Amino acid sequence: MTECQANLLVCLKADATRLGYTTGKSRPLGSSHAWQIRFSDGHTEYKPLLSLSILETAPSDESDEFETLKAMAFTPLGRMRLGLTHHRLSGRLANLIYSLDATNTDFYPHQYKPVLAMINSPTKGILIGDEVGLGKTIEAGLIWTELRSRFQYSRVLIVCKAFLKPKWANEFKGKFGIALEETNPTDLFERLDKNKPRDGFALVASYDSLRPPKGWRGEDSPEGDTKRSQSSALLARFLNDHEGEDLIDLVVFDECQYMRNDMTSNHQIGRLLTKTSAHAALLSATPINNSTADLYNLFNLLDESLFPYQSEFPRLIRENAPLVRLRDDLIRGMIVTQDEVKEALEDVMSRSLFETNEQLTFLLQRLPNDEDLKSSTVRAR
Repeated sequence: MTECQANLLVCLKADATRLGYTTGKSRPLGSSHAWQIRFSDGHTEYKPLLSLSILETAPSDESDEFETLKAMAFTPLGRMRLGLTHHRLSGRLANLIYSLDATNTDFYPHQYKPVLAMINSPTKGILIGDEVGLGKTIEAGLIWTELRSRFQYSRVLIVCKAFLKPKWANEFKGKFGIALEETNPTDLFERLDKNKPRDGFALVASYDSLRPPKGWRGEDSPEGDTKRSQSSALLARFLNDHEGEDLIDLVVFDECQYMRNDMTSNHQIGRLLTKTSAHAALLSATPINNSTADLYNLFNLLDESLFPYQSEFPRLIRENAPLVRLRDDLIRGMIVTQDEVKEALEDVMSRSLFETNEQLTFLLQRLPNDEDLKSSTVRAR
């Protein structure tokens, strides 16, 4: 078949998850033809006919999974195999760290802990509270390298204090080969506008330039009616209107303690950006000031469902304290006998938060013996 019919559902043979519809247009390509495909991400491309699989059935309503399930419209076995193979080859189901040795950085194990935490986390974000000098900029770059390798992400935004923008640009260029461009509310709005092509970008902006002015939600001119306030208000309204959509693949907030007060405009822009990003990384050497409310406000930015109520947060900290203490004691070698580990675990599981925890129950039933516990590797694991 060389003539292209319109509205045929097709997928790439190399990636069965890349779906699109034919437009009816084709053009010669050597001795064969290429068909024009409008993919689900909005991109329209000509693809060689030999690289396409024509799907026999198309879901009647791709947005309604329940209707698809009721109609028993399951994916054909061959296409499912193609999809699983592509996922394995792309690393999404592989137990590999693609950022390892992929950058111009020295290897320090602690800098890969945030990478592992991010890719294994059920939530979309991470708070990195390392001390000054431990390389939080590099940790953020490694996270971006890993996400980009695993999921073909192409949109990253760094938000920091204005005087730190050159530092971020130099680090990303020298260590990761990524040229960060400075952006402002007008430019960022233009790049995120869903009515325009969704090209990749690597951007850096300051809190001061992006944060919305007072009154930004209203249709009238916001307070401090200047060009900057108008453009930042427009950006804020756009982000608010597209809450839940992944307009950005990764947003990184440096010195995130500037967002810890939920009554400030810095916190507002943080909330707007995290709600329109697939992943978020918060970096700070001092994430809390005088109370746990600061820490709660940052965690709430990352995951409202996990931390919905500030009044409940102190109890979570108290319940977790014995578990954190046990972990630290084991790593430092302060607990080295099976009986001591068992007693500490039973203390942890006496707390309401952990009394039905399957991981701790599994560990209690399979405690390492005293000889094994002398090994730092066993204790760390």
